[in-house]
Amino acid sequence: MAIESSSGAFAAFCTAGLWPGCGTKLAQRVVAAGITHPDAVTPGMLAELDGVSERRARRLVDALDKARPVFDAAEMLHAADAEVRLAAAAVRQ
Repeated sequence: MAIESSSGAFAAFCTAGLWPGCGTKLAQRVVAAGITHPDAVTPGMLAELDGVSERRARRLVDALDKARPVFDAAEMLHAADAEVRLAAAAVRQ
């Protein structure tokens, strides 16, 4: 799926708390910064956000990489207008 068509899914993924280590307030700032897809997330981009050190930015990118299967499931659920929070449980099964 193209990055542009995934922006709503990424926002839903972030705000649903599915990105390990990324709290609700940071998730809102990520979305507000115009970051629209996991492929667009870089440590440098995250470190530009207030309160995110370079070290934390690298940990967040690593966590996001590991959570990619959950994002992929969330993206499909979002496209089907289903509850994105179910993605983590779907991947664990």
